[in-house]
Amino acid sequence: MWEKPSVQHSKSYRVPDAFEGKNVLLIGSGTSSTDIAKEISPYAKSIWQTSRGGDFDFPATVLPANAKRIGDVASFDLPAADGDILSGSDTGSDTGSSSGSDASEPSGAIPGTITLKSGHKLCDIDHVIVATGYHVTLPFLRSHHRDDLRPEEADDKVIVTDGSQYHNLHKDIWYIPDPSLVFIGVPYFTATYSLFEFQAKFVAAVLSGGATLPSEEEMRKEYQDRVQAKGYGKKFNSLKFVEIEYVNEILGWINKQLVERGRQPIAPHTPAFVAAKEGAYERIKNLLGGGRGSQPAPRVPDEWFPAC
Repeated sequence: MWEKPSVQHSKSYRVPDAFEGKNVLLIGSGTSSTDIAKEISPYAKSIWQTSRGGDFDFPATVLPANAKRIGDVASFDLPAADGDILSGSDTGSDTGSSSGSDASEPSGAIPGTITLKSGHKLCDIDHVIVATGYHVTLPFLRSHHRDDLRPEEADDKVIVTDGSQYHNLHKDIWYIPDPSLVFIGVPYFTATYSLFEFQAKFVAAVLSGGATLPSEEEMRKEYQDRVQAKGYGKKFNSLKFVEIEYVNEILGWINKQLVERGRQPIAPHTPAFVAAKEGAYERIKNLLGGGRGSQPAPRVPDEWFPAC
């Protein structure tokens, strides 16, 4: 019997040797999927990585030798008795995520076949790792959730709709209707801890009276301008290639007020950090083909796919 640990989200991945001799299908071609492919490569028998040609996909050239980039999945074609496992039935054994322990390792190849949108079929897949990203959620602020709405349907109060982005935050920090509600760590594609430290300093400057936020009307206008420029969805909270500009823009008005009020200004990024970050930007842009982000959907040869 196929067990539920045969399918897991990348967040529960722990160690590569759990995939010794396995045929592994990775759903998604972003950072997590590519990192996992590289880690399990010395252990796995074969690795298949799907791609929709999305903005966050890495090129197939970064994959290890035993990994193949293929197109998106059209369907998982399971026998009826096993299909209820995917639907949440208790039919299969639920022994936890596959983290490398004997108790959580898959018990054999997943029954049935996996059909790609190209029409090709995969069989004898032992393990599927879903690495398609995350939805944001604020379980401690359910009053600010509207999970039934699409992002473009958000009003001027909601913070989370379908989980693809945060809404109504000034500079991804201050909740516009009530700026005493603040968020540290919303943006991504950043030098994580460095940016979060800057955000914490910005918040401390405002809460301590060293700087004053713009009026609600001004914050709302800036937010709407950003919506018009970036659109809704996952890209909205991305600081890809603009992290330094983001920090400097906020530093500009906060430091001006700090100095006017006799406070010490917040130090900007060091020249060494800026040089290293700009070098990293160039490497990423070269890797992604001029920084366009999206990769063409792969065209794969028929001989890659054995008869199922």
